[in-house]
Amino acid sequence: MKRIILTIIALLTCSIAYPKQYQGSFFGMKSDGTTDNTASFQKALDWISTEHPGDTITLYVGRYLIGSVNIRSNVTLWLKEGAILVAKSSPYEYDSLNGITALLLADGVNNFHIYGQGVIEGAGEKTVTEIDKLVGKGLFPKTGNVIPSLLLLNGCKDISVKDIIMQYPGDKAITAITCKSLHIDNVTVRNDDAAIFRNYSCEDEASVSF
Repeated sequence: MKRIILTIIALLTCSIAYPKQYQGSFFGMKSDGTTDNTASFQKALDWISTEHPGDTITLYVGRYLIGSVNIRSNVTLWLKEGAILVAKSSPYEYDSLNGITALLLADGVNNFHIYGQGVIEGAGEKTVTEIDKLVGKGLFPKTGNVIPSLLLLNGCKDISVKDIIMQYPGDKAITAITCKSLHIDNVTVRNDDAAIFRNYSCEDEASVSF
């Protein structure tokens, strides 16, 4: 009888689906600081969200160059110590949502989490200066907020950002609009005199700790 019970417990344990981790290299991401990883990173976010919801994209030591990407629901991003998501400096590499430009854009996303001791790095003053030059020449639109934030959350729910470093945003490190269950904990921001956090009508349950 004892052996039967132990067998049943073992079978139940094996049947539990634990979240899996997928390295960025699995999706073709390269950590050399020069390869454009925008498409491969977007592929990773899309694939985890649709095929393996709840699983984790793990980035190890290196510099991962990207332009704007769209965050997806039911994805966790783990930035290991020494891993740096590096924003491209060209203003044309950024997308916008509701007139706000950002590197990472989340629109109506649920259950997304970023954690670890890694870094999300903007191009800071370099991008701001380039935008000013282009606007002055009439080559870049001046409508909306064209200076990019690092992370834009619009109408999102159950979002957590924990322990990471966010540095050199052009505008804000994080911009949040009408979010629920937003938790920002122990995030370090190194900036170029930019404000850290912009909150538009997020519910009281949002907790922010920098």
